[in-house]
Amino acid sequence: MASLRRLPTSSNWIACFIGIDGKRYQRSTGIKADGKMSSRRQAQHIAEEYEDLARKKKTVLQIQRVLSDLYEDVSGEALPDSNAQAFATKWLDSKQAEIRPHTLVFYRIKVESFMKFLGAKATGAIREVTTEDVRRWRDSEAKRLTAATANHGLKCIRMYFAAAKRHNLIADDPSKAVSILKKPQEAARRPFTRAELEALLKVAPLEWRSLILFGLYTGQRLGDLATLTWEQIDLDHNEIRLTTRKTSRHQDIKKSPSALLCSLTYKPCQTEAQGASLFIPMQMLSSRCRGDQEFCHASSTS
Repeated sequence: MASLRRLPTSSNWIACFIGIDGKRYQRSTGIKADGKMSSRRQAQHIAEEYEDLARKKKTVLQIQRVLSDLYEDVSGEALPDSNAQAFATKWLDSKQAEIRPHTLVFYRIKVESFMKFLGAKATGAIREVTTEDVRRWRDSEAKRLTAATANHGLKCIRMYFAAAKRHNLIADDPSKAVSILKKPQEAARRPFTRAELEALLKVAPLEWRSLILFGLYTGQRLGDLATLTWEQIDLDHNEIRLTTRKTSRHQDIKKSPSALLCSLTYKPCQTEAQGASLFIPMQMLSSRCRGDQEFCHASSTS
């Protein structure tokens, strides 16, 4: 049976117990040996928990639970930042100064998706999240996204748990044992044919028609075109100027903006042009770019 002793070098009760290997161990209980019976009883309880851990084969998760309970018994508080959702918020906030804004948006989307998938576990201790939870979330992502996108999301969640481990909130990383998905062999990419472009333009909503034409004549990514402003259009020098988000490369595109501007659905007056977006409504464009269902259905059947 576990017992207590005092050492001249420590002001706390020392737990004495025997492990499963038959060896005798001594560990501090963290309880002051102040002569009070209540303190001694609390220290004895901790010593017995130590012995229970040492004499039984327990998983890391079981050990973490016991130690967390002991910490709460002694301090009256839960382990700091042990809540999965609370740590997620703290981790994302710390990333604001480290990564690009659009990357942070991606991280937030993936972490929110993971927390929503966890359900009630999201408001519990982060140590309660298992490898199976991460694997099932990855598989749910793969059902609605490509393998490459699902893998990208998994890498984000791996960074979240790696940070939790660095903060000593978990002993083992549950995401480490979850493998990335094998990517299916992709068909060779090819440009749109003239007939396909005509079919798209025939059914495209007005702002999509403008974006398609700008993409066709400039060769730029949709995200870069969607954020163009009138200040980036130089009619005097026949240039479109932009800095790509992915590579941060500045480009002066020698195309005829005047020919492209005729496709725009909105042109601001002179007082509005300062900083105004080319495409309207820009506030809705990011969500619309994820897919106008009616447009996508019509374009796929044309």
